[in-house]
Amino acid sequence: MTDASGAPIERVDTVVVGAGGLGSATAWQLARRGTGVVLLEKFGFGHKRGASHDTSRILRRSYHTPGYVALANEAYDDWALLERDSGERLVTTTGGLDLFPPGSLIAAIDYTTSMAARGVEFEELTGAEVEARWSALSLPEGTRALYQADTSIVPAGRSTATMQRLARENDARLYDAAPVTALIDRGDNGVEVVVGGALASTYRRFLARRVVLTADAWTNDLLAHLGTSLPLTVTREQVTYFAPSAPERFGADRLPVWIWMDDPSFYGFPTYDEAGNADYPVSWLV
Repeated sequence: MTDASGAPIERVDTVVVGAGGLGSATAWQLARRGTGVVLLEKFGFGHKRGASHDTSRILRRSYHTPGYVALANEAYDDWALLERDSGERLVTTTGGLDLFPPGSLIAAIDYTTSMAARGVEFEELTGAEVEARWSALSLPEGTRALYQADTSIVPAGRSTATMQRLARENDARLYDAAPVTALIDRGDNGVEVVVGGALASTYRRFLARRVVLTADAWTNDLLAHLGTSLPLTVTREQVTYFAPSAPERFGADRLPVWIWMDDPSFYGFPTYDEAGNADYPVSWLV
């Protein structure tokens, strides 16, 4: 198939735009089900302009609505499947604390009722009980906590690369340095996806039965080609690392993932990296 100028247009079932964690997961899942997939990345695989690099992300069941808790329960199954398919260990269970100071602007009852509605077990603890169990923590007086035992850490960058590997092994085609410069609605024929521009290593055109946009901060740039947009607010999350003088006090076997449930809200991890290096610094994200 060619366009009016005679340039080739390749027919494909699905084009996924954006090869971060969500796009790579989509490509892997579609490819393992036998769907023909092309995954396009504007920058390089593993680039640091988005949210899918670094080592530490939270996997947890503690959320403020039953719907989110249900999605989290499914996510645990998906991570188990990813570990099984890849043969890699990706999930490190640490337990997790949601910390609610006096007068917190986030309501603990939203979390307890949502987890209870989905059958998730949790403990309600006083600040003194938290400090007795985890000596590295010191909390303001009156702080309350929710503890959920199978909260875990997953490595963002390595997990994304693992899903890309599995997508390739299931015959997906992955291209980086492949910015999408146009999306054209071709009606019943599908969506034409044009790849090119100054960042592109090649010029391609695809006619896809469906297109999945997982482009994060660049989503509305792409939707503009189709005359629509989403009410998205793009924020930058600041990660900070601290080198503890006694790292053994903050290891993944001694300290849970924790979230400060107020405004501002921030969260932190124990010492952790993919190789299990006990000297890796504690990380906080604000």
